[in-house]
Amino acid sequence: MKDWRFTLLESSWLGEMLQAVVIGIGVNVSRAAVPPPDQVLYPATSLEEALGEIPGREMLLAGIRREFFSWRDRLGSARFMQVWDERLAFKGVWVNVEAGERAENQAGGGTSG
Repeated sequence: MKDWRFTLLESSWLGEMLQAVVIGIGVNVSRAAVPPPDQVLYPATSLEEALGEIPGREMLLAGIRREFFSWRDRLGSARFMQVWDERLAFKGVWVNVEAGERAENQAGGGTSG
């Protein structure tokens, strides 16, 4: 399955209490935004390719907002966790995130340091 979006979550914890979550969403809108196949780990596409045209910004934002908030009441539910688990690209794989400090986390759980 080709995908046109990605999500990045960063969380801040104090002991075992979640303090904050930042959600980053990337969307390949135009065909030009999609890297060549040899530069991606998973098949990628764009909304332009999927829809046959580039959607307007207002329509795109409204759709993302609607979909995002449609899951709000189901966060943590069995269905949410199932869908989340099915869509994890790097589940169980160690990934490195570098932004000044080095952090290493295992997708779907892990440690930071």
